[in-house]
Amino acid sequence: MKVKRYKRVNKYLQFYMNSFGYRPPFQVVIDATFAQSCLKSKINIREQMTKYFGKHEIKLVTTVCVVQETQRLSQSLYGALLVIKQFPIHRCGHEKSPIAANDCIRELICGSGNNNPDHYMLATQDLQLTRSVRRSVVCPLIYLNGNVIVMTKPVDSVKEEAHRRGVDASDQLAEHDVQVLSKLKEIHGLADDSVGDNQPKKRRKGPKGPNPLSCKKPKTKPTTTTTTKTSGAGSSGSAGGGDGGTGSTDSRLRKRKRNRGRGGAASKTTHIKQMFDKIVANISTGGGGGGADTTN
Repeated sequence: MKVKRYKRVNKYLQFYMNSFGYRPPFQVVIDATFAQSCLKSKINIREQMTKYFGKHEIKLVTTVCVVQETQRLSQSLYGALLVIKQFPIHRCGHEKSPIAANDCIRELICGSGNNNPDHYMLATQDLQLTRSVRRSVVCPLIYLNGNVIVMTKPVDSVKEEAHRRGVDASDQLAEHDVQVLSKLKEIHGLADDSVGDNQPKKRRKGPKGPNPLSCKKPKTKPTTTTTTKTSGAGSSGSAGGGDGGTGSTDSRLRKRKRNRGRGGAASKTTHIKQMFDKIVANISTGGGGGGADTTN
């Protein structure tokens, strides 16, 4: 079976299930005309019907009146009679005095109030029976189109009936909801009588500020405490007065730090220069003394 045909029949079945309460297993009433057409096309009704309905269960039935009428026409419908007898006989109320097959099917489907209470489906090739059932009651109709089993599309009258039932059901549901809410209010002490001026009023929401996550954070300046050398020296001098020892030690420490900050090569050169100066001074003092001794 093609995918389009499978989707179409599922759509129709879902419509009847949601709007009119059809439930599987679906009861399909078969008459002699449908059995005869399937026999000519060499179609197995049970097998093809099961494939056509897919996952939904079906129950193929017929009536005593259909079997009796087919037996009276057994010369031309002998094969259809054998096919019809394969399906279970559904009680139609005419077992003692059978009537015409079309009248029997119409009474079975339409019922007393023309509302198809048992949710039957009809499989027939009789156009007169199809028109009469379609005008009087909501019933899915199945027929054979060539070698293919097809379900008719719901007509406008059926759609209007479904819409009317849906509106009525929604109104009833709304009333039921109102009753349930009123009972719950009484149970929890939230009835309309108990609600007075003490009920807090809703705050009106004003304009909201910007999102703090999307805003750029303000830059905070670092607080640094700078102490000048002059202020430090003045304070030490004023505080120390005649304390020269502390001043000399501070100056030495500063010099050492400066020397450390300079390169190691500069300190070496100064040291060598100082040693050289000492050697020259010693030589000069020693030479002056020797000359004086020789003169004496």
